Amino acid sequence: MALTLLVDADEPALGWGPSGRWGTRDHWFTERYCFYTVGPVALTSDRPHHEQCAPRPNQRLGLYARPVGRWLDRKRLMYAARRARDLPRHALIAALLGRRRAEFPDASFYLPLDYPTSSCNSPRWGHGRPNHPFIEPLLAAHVDTYRDVLALLPQYGQDLAAIDRAPRPDSEPYWDNGFWATSGLDAAAIYCLLRSRQPRRYLELGSGQSTKFAARAKRDGGLDTKIISIDPEPREDIDAICDLTLRRPVESAPLSYFEQLEPGDVVFLDGSHRLFMNNDVSTFYLDVLPRLVPGVLVGVHDIYLPEDYGPETVNRYYTEAYMLAAMLLAGPDRIRPVLASHWVCLRPDLSKLLDETWASIGLGGISAYGSAFWFEPNLQAPGPSRESGRPVETA
Repeated sequence: MALTLLVDADEPALGWGPSGRWGTRDHWFTERYCFYTVGPVALTSDRPHHEQCAPRPNQRLGLYARPVGRWLDRKRLMYAARRARDLPRHALIAALLGRRRAEFPDASFYLPLDYPTSSCNSPRWGHGRPNHPFIEPLLAAHVDTYRDVLALLPQYGQDLAAIDRAPRPDSEPYWDNGFWATSGLDAAAIYCLLRSRQPRRYLELGSGQSTKFAARAKRDGGLDTKIISIDPEPREDIDAICDLTLRRPVESAPLSYFEQLEPGDVVFLDGSHRLFMNNDVSTFYLDVLPRLVPGVLVGVHDIYLPEDYGPETVNRYYTEAYMLAAMLLAGPDRIRPVLASHWVCLRPDLSKLLDETWASIGLGGISAYGSAFWFEPNLQAPGPSRESGRPVETA
């Protein structure tokens, strides 16, 4: 039997490249070397998110057996082999012997998997197969709303075109920005939605390039928006352009941050994309969303509905979209889509409209693709914090 080792951290920020930095273009180590076949175990971590994403001297990832996924070129194979020398062997041995927990010196541990994650680790909907037959009609019912959002692009087109394309060393946004270089629509949507809605608060769960576009929208529009960043370790140096920062994981943030939001405010999540006990995703969907008053706009990045996650993500084990899909199916009246960016790019008439608008405002050559899913939730129900007026924190 094969043993799969899965490193649980926020892709692609956890990658360790030859530059020795995290959150850079050199994150190929994660995508190429984090999945190995040697027996029935998954490697994960119980460390806080910001510690998972920080380089640690005693953390070693290595090759126990043949890699799953892409072929390795010689240079990167040699680099991975050097990294493998000091991998704690006692953790692998304990896992192979069937122990349920085998600790690393840095607090990582193995979780035994008694069966594979899937009998066919490939997309179930879309990507050559039909889209989800029940979710697609739900998204199609809001086409007019998507058109209204796309109509904001020419309204702020001159300001969007004024944003630099080439990388900048300061806190200004730029289009060729690495992580979001293929998500131009998502960056433009943040900018346009903030300019048009003029929220009192813009709260980010996971910060970086998105924060820069939000701050630029605030400055260009003369907005009185308070930018709040909740992220244990942002990928960019953005503290100076935020009004309030909380350098803690979402699951340990006071829920009062979300209970104070008002209609018109905006929340944007770009986190781990994986659902685990008491992590950012489970906290957001089960504790945060039900506390938001109607009228708060929510955006979630890397949502490909009505398609499944793509073939290029099968070894990342993303699961977040299934939470949102279940909410859509269980209560379409509780989730009102505002912009399903990926679906807009799939639908020929909307994709054509987007491409024509994109070119007309001078953004030709910049990717017009997007994968953020924007919606207004209406999930409020009586809860202990709302009734008592006391903020609730989760450890």
